[in-house]
Amino acid sequence: MKAIRTAKIMYIGTSVLLCLAGLLLLLVPAASLRAVCIALGVFMLVFAVSKITGYFSHDPYGLAFQYDLALGILVAVIGLMLLLHPDRAIRAVSILLGLFVLIDGGSKVQTALDARRFGMRGWWLILAWAVLSVAAAVLLIFYPNDSARILMMLAGIMLLIDGSQNLFGSLYMVRTVNRRRHIALEDDN
Repeated sequence: MKAIRTAKIMYIGTSVLLCLAGLLLLLVPAASLRAVCIALGVFMLVFAVSKITGYFSHDPYGLAFQYDLALGILVAVIGLMLLLHPDRAIRAVSILLGLFVLIDGGSKVQTALDARRFGMRGWWLILAWAVLSVAAAVLLIFYPNDSARILMMLAGIMLLIDGSQNLFGSLYMVRTVNRRRHIALEDDN
């Protein structure tokens, strides 16, 4: 249980940071792309650690963190690329961000469908956030050459949606799993 709690706290923290990064890009879209690449690289490494920690947290149902090992490794590689080669990564930052959120949103679609199968009532909220994330990611992937200001604002919206989705998912899914486990333990007595 301690590992799940630690993973949940890390997840909530990185989700809040993701939301803050999205707000920053929305409010200050003229920020340097190079600075954004470096900051995003650092954030992605922290996010990768939280994803990998979540995977190894032994979630009882295996729902909340089921795809986090592969996603954590992918995010770590992207984060390192952004940190080690920010000038080269500037051209690809929108595509990389889009791919990251597309993969994360796609895994959340599957998580929502699995949550529905388990009978969790809030599954449709997870699905709605996932669909918004996927839609924003597709726009970012297919329109990477627009002006830097529009790109940064779109990236901000996408990060805000993804951070909100991750925050809701970690709060709802882990709480629900713990509550269901507690109910199951009471039924056994």
